[in-house]
Order: sequence, then structure tokens, then C-alpha cells
Amino acid sequence: MENLGLITREASAPDRRIRHAVIAAAGKAMTNRIDAARERILTQGFRGWAVGDIETLARLMRRLADTMRAGEEGGEAYRFSILSIDDKTRAV
Repeated sequence: MENLGLITREASAPDRRIRHAVIAAAGKAMTNRIDAARERILTQGFRGWAVGDIETLARLMRRLADTMRAGEEGGEAYRFSILSIDDKTRAV
């Protein structure tokens, strides 16, 4: 990323041996373009969805992320699979 001009490296003031990666103007411009593209994609993807459905999806995605994070913090390999049986989906 440094070679692409997206970040620069700066020495730490308290410890000159440490170098911090700092986003450059070109990097910030790129993240702005990515954010705008993501917004367009999601706006189009959720067109026609009820607000409550979007809120439910967000709540469930947050729950999934929290569950996965808890598995990582516990030192256990987190395994998740989806089984589809007779058009009914369950997690195991």
C-alpha cells in the first residue's frame, strides 16, 4: 500500500524505532470511493425491503458476529455450517 501511495510510514514520537502506517490523501480518496460504492450497492440491494426487515437483519448479523468473536476469544476454533432440509434452514 505504501508503494501505491495509499499510506505513509511515520516514526513514533516516543519511540523512533516504531513506525506507524498513516493513511495518505490517495488512500483516503480510495476509502471514500469504496464507501460510496458500498452505499450504492446496499441501497439498491435493500430497495423494497421493509425497515423492520433491515433492522432484523442488522440485529441478527450483530448476533452472529458476537458469537463468532466469542468463539475466537475462547481459544476454540469456531465452526458454523448451515444445513438445508426440506426448505428449512438450521444452524449446527
